[in-house]
Amino acid sequence: MHLDSTQVKQVFGLSIRQAGVVALFGLVVLILVNFSLITMHFTQGTILSKSDVQASFATQIQKWLAIPILNTAVLVVFWVAVGLAAYAVLYWAYNIISEARNEVVVEKEYVNRASTEEKKRWPIIEVGLLAALVALAIITLTVLFPLWNNWFIAGIFSIPAELANTALYLAGSLVGMFVTIYVFKALVSLMLVLE
Repeated sequence: MHLDSTQVKQVFGLSIRQAGVVALFGLVVLILVNFSLITMHFTQGTILSKSDVQASFATQIQKWLAIPILNTAVLVVFWVAVGLAAYAVLYWAYNIISEARNEVVVEKEYVNRASTEEKKRWPIIEVGLLAALVALAIITLTVLFPLWNNWFIAGIFSIPAELANTALYLAGSLVGMFVTIYVFKALVSLMLVLE
């Protein structure tokens, strides 16, 4: 497995625009996950901190979802999303199967065939990259994301008092999210280049 310089740039290269998008995506994910904590922290001692506002909001949502049409619409949107995700997985599996079938046809019908070692190497590499992607996803969800999230929360809650700790926690969480997303991007790009 040898990559030329353009493939190496395609897999590991990151333009300033891509780096900005990755950093912004990581920040948006952290903000969305912790939105209620952030609003609670910044609205303490104000009129917005009263639980009446939050209770009325929850009541309003329950009233809206009590309407049968809206309740059905929410369920339909949810199951459409689940169906699209399942379709994407099945389509990906079908593409792998059809690609393997095409390689078998090429190997059987053409004169200049690959050696047995080369035939075994590519599927092993693809399975290895897929296993690395799944392992990284599991590690990210169980270890890395909770760590970056805890650092982000610690940074948010130390904002008015300790600016140095705030900067360190927020920078650590953003850099951690950036590196995690970049490694995902590199693995997916490598899988696409090797196809």
